[in-house]
Amino acid sequence: MAVLGAGIVFLYRSFFSSLDAAVYARDRLNAMVWIDAQIQRDNELLSSDATLTRPFTTGRFVFEGRDFNWTRSLQSYGQGFYDATVSLAWKAAGRHRQLDVAASLCPLKTITYAGSSAPAPPIEIPDDCS
Repeated sequence: MAVLGAGIVFLYRSFFSSLDAAVYARDRLNAMVWIDAQIQRDNELLSSDATLTRPFTTGRFVFEGRDFNWTRSLQSYGQGFYDATVSLAWKAAGRHRQLDVAASLCPLKTITYAGSSAPAPPIEIPDDCS
């Protein structure tokens, strides 16, 4: 009887461990998608010649019943080059989880050539980001 009880406990423990791993993988994937969207939004904002008014921001949102806290910082290195760092933290299964992503941004600028008899299509090139 003790062997049967130990076997059942082992099966339940394995099941719940794999369930925790699946929930963590889902949360991490959702966090990565959200962070990528934030970095893309920042890159588009900087590409539109917008002024960087708040290089460090924080916030909180709820997704699927779970609280997520985030921080985002942008640091300019001149000539259109930026370092972006986005952190997202949440609690799952009684544990603190955090995902940090750092990216280098080089916003694209649209230019057109003048002096031609036919209009040239606009092309996008990095603004002195080499």
